[in-house]
Amino acid sequence: MEGADVYQIAKNCRTSVQMIEDFYASHIESMVDPAVVNVRRPKKRTKRKKALQSSENPL
Repeated sequence: MEGADVYQIAKNCRTSVQMIEDFYASHIESMVDPAVVNVRRPKKRTKRKKALQSSENPL
């Protein structure tokens, strides 16, 4: 899979590494861009966390 972490792909797809390798890897080998697959996006802050932070630090 040309540099893509198959364990992360399996985890993201909620399947096993064996399933990815058996059924998908041969089809998408040339199409996968590891830089796109292995990106971590920042977590969104929830309203609850914002409310807690604003109550802890009153102006």
